[in-house]
Amino acid sequence: MRVFIFLALFLTSCGVAGSGEKRSAADQYSTNPFDDVQPIVVPEEGLAQGQSVARIDDSVWAVGFTKAFVESAGDQNVLFTRTDDGGATWTEPVPFEENADSRHPAGWVEIAYVPKSDLLYAIYFWNETSSPLRDGTDIFYRVSHDRGDTWSDRQKISLDGLSIFEGSDTRNGWFMDRPFVTSNGALIVGVSLMKPSTIKDGPDRWHTEVFFLRFPDAVHTGAGDPIVVQVTPTTGVGLSVPHPDSGLPFANEPSIAEWNGRLICIVRSRTGVINYSESFDDGVTWSALQPLRYYAGGPPLLHPNGPTTIRRFKDDTVGILFNNNPGGTWYLDGVWSEGWEPRFPVYLVAGRVSGTDENAGLYFGTPEIVLSHVGKPGTPTLRRASYPELFIDDDETYLFYSIDKQGIFFKPLSEELIERAKPALRE
Repeated sequence: MRVFIFLALFLTSCGVAGSGEKRSAADQYSTNPFDDVQPIVVPEEGLAQGQSVARIDDSVWAVGFTKAFVESAGDQNVLFTRTDDGGATWTEPVPFEENADSRHPAGWVEIAYVPKSDLLYAIYFWNETSSPLRDGTDIFYRVSHDRGDTWSDRQKISLDGLSIFEGSDTRNGWFMDRPFVTSNGALIVGVSLMKPSTIKDGPDRWHTEVFFLRFPDAVHTGAGDPIVVQVTPTTGVGLSVPHPDSGLPFANEPSIAEWNGRLICIVRSRTGVINYSESFDDGVTWSALQPLRYYAGGPPLLHPNGPTTIRRFKDDTVGILFNNNPGGTWYLDGVWSEGWEPRFPVYLVAGRVSGTDENAGLYFGTPEIVLSHVGKPGTPTLRRASYPELFIDDDETYLFYSIDKQGIFFKPLSEELIERAKPALRE
């Protein structure tokens, strides 16, 4: 009951009535992020963000998320909750790491369920140095054989040999999207890593690259079996594209999907468009990043330096959530956004397999707004969805997101809207 009281107070404080709303005449779907929403967790104070959703079966879903008083605070921790009734109720969130002294912050947990092995994985950053800084050392994982009731001891994933760390023990990075189980039985999650010497220089001087943590035989790894983790690309150099001003390598927040024997990873960059890479060997090697276009040779999908996710629908079309703008001051008048903004509205664009190898073998339809905003941009009244993702259950598609990073919510997405976002079938 407490979470719903907090939600009511939160929504009232935002002044949401009628603001930013767009409804479909067909099914009365509202793009307002506060309409028809179900809360998972809304803290009394501080942040709850960065949700990762894993489907265990029709009605059992697991969610991991990051919580802190303020982002990057020493009390930052990663927590887990589960629903056994399709989202109607959720268990009390419990931490993967206690962090009782606020000296061992954890962040950016990603969870995945592997059906054939009946194991649930949690992969996250954790600081073991007794420093209040987040993301301070390495990446760890735990596994659960009882769907999250209990968890194994933490295990460190070695990041030795990556040139981005310059030989230093310092680590900095984050996760953004959930791990992915491939058709060949590997579990893969993309991770953003940053060169330590560039952190202090600010985002325009960051050097970031995308890597992949690959559990090569996850479907045959049972409780108690040894777990192997690979870091790819095996060259030790991650995926990136040059920052348009500084020229420094920059790419992060990868999201992965699969179809027709290929993996595709889309990433955010400072170029104002979505970039993608492909793998044809189950995530061991990856192609160089290039712009993702509406069709081969066509215009790119415009996107600021913000999160974007990709999913495959059951009919083998794919869906991408993105912002449909390049970001930057010339787009958001009067606000220096450095390519980060605006991260609203949230659009869905759907793609079909084209029958060619170009453009990741896809062509796309017309973007449709799925989440708008409330309040006035550039003022404290602005409220919007943060880090949205598609979650596809047997008979429903949902949007999971936080609102200004201050709580985790979900709502059903209109199937009619999804169909509108798909391109016409080619003859």
